[in-house]
Amino acid sequence: MANLFYSLTAKESSCSILAKKGLKSIRDACRLSEVQFLNRDILDIEMTDGYISEWPDFIYEDGVPLVSERVKEILDNEGVDYLFFKKIILGQKSKGIKELYWLALPYKIRCLDYNKSFIENNSVQ
Repeated sequence: MANLFYSLTAKESSCSILAKKGLKSIRDACRLSEVQFLNRDILDIEMTDGYISEWPDFIYEDGVPLVSERVKEILDNEGVDYLFFKKIILGQKSKGIKELYWLALPYKIRCLDYNKSFIENNSVQ
């Protein structure tokens, strides 16, 4: 079986649509890939009051990676393992908007021995 690699990038216009306080409860665990500090309970996050004409498939804000339901289905269908998923509801109460997203967080991988490695010209030796 071939290895599957993927890379997701967020458009600049998709950033800053979430209220910063909404990410506070999961931000630190996401930055460090410490899924043991996250539960699988649904999290409601309030969005800013700006109008969103097109919902992005990937939002990466403040160290928190969120994917749309469509991207989660693709990851599931392709058999991508080792991602912690948590259901996130993005909403604007004032406009009656609710959109389903998923926190898609990779587990921490220890792949380097920092005591035996050094960085030279932006590459690890």
